[in-house]
Amino acid sequence: MPDPVELARNRFRSPDDYARFQLFHSAHLARHLSRFVRLEGLRILDAGCGNRGFGTYLATLGNTVFWMDSEAFGSTMLRDAAAFAAGQGVAPRFFAGDIQGLSVRDGSFDLVVLNSVVEHVPDPDAVLAEMFRVLAPGGLAFVDFPLYYSPYGHHMAEFFPVPWQPVLFAARVPGWLAQRVADPVRREQALIGFRSLSRLTIRRYLASVRKAGFEIVHFRKNWYFTEEGQKLLSAVKRAFVERTPSLIPGAIGTFCREISPRNLLRFLFFVAIFPFQWLPFVDELTCPGVSTMLRRPAAPVPGST
Repeated sequence: MPDPVELARNRFRSPDDYARFQLFHSAHLARHLSRFVRLEGLRILDAGCGNRGFGTYLATLGNTVFWMDSEAFGSTMLRDAAAFAAGQGVAPRFFAGDIQGLSVRDGSFDLVVLNSVVEHVPDPDAVLAEMFRVLAPGGLAFVDFPLYYSPYGHHMAEFFPVPWQPVLFAARVPGWLAQRVADPVRREQALIGFRSLSRLTIRRYLASVRKAGFEIVHFRKNWYFTEEGQKLLSAVKRAFVERTPSLIPGAIGTFCREISPRNLLRFLFFVAIFPFQWLPFVDELTCPGVSTMLRRPAAPVPGST
């Protein structure tokens, strides 16, 4: 079994490393989705598949998955994605296109996945309307995304560990990347991703959801409090599992391996501001992102009123 700490630590080393991290993390995400739908025998669209880890995992569960991304990312990414999926024993089905106008029939899919995608599109209304169209009546859409104004909503935490740095000094980002990233391809991809961010907020997203006609089945704010708190609990639990001679030193040692001082400070900061999270502007500035499950309403029964 892969070490989750090592996977997380090395996820930005290469596209395949990130895909392996996604593949491992997908098991947890799939358990969440299984609360709403049985993940077997479905036709699934992974729109904006990017590094393809989640779609690959869903395919291993016996679903027919179609991976889609934009032409802007080029054929290289799709070719790498196909090779990665094939390496996991999955027959890949990839196509490039415009997420606002897919060349597929109405009602083609049972489940649509938009995993960290909707924040990159200039017109969320059009994208969600298109996802509504390609879903079968009663079909579900899983949509999650980081909030632009949150500490690391800029998508470049690997290069800029200081919270809000690229957002506050956007004009200086190209120069900073030139200094910090030697690989020109990686640097250009990071810049494209940053410049494509639409500054999407919770209020704006929910307005697009309702305009498209979706029902909101589930809505969750993904707080740093929860994420870092889980790491803290994980460290304590592992100390018990490893049966360390002394519980307290063992817990401290495990904790130090699994959470960095920076993450600890971040955890304490968000504990302090958590009581104020009901204020809308606090949400946008501190909540890393939201996860939602949407449903296209089932078709009315003929003859019903």
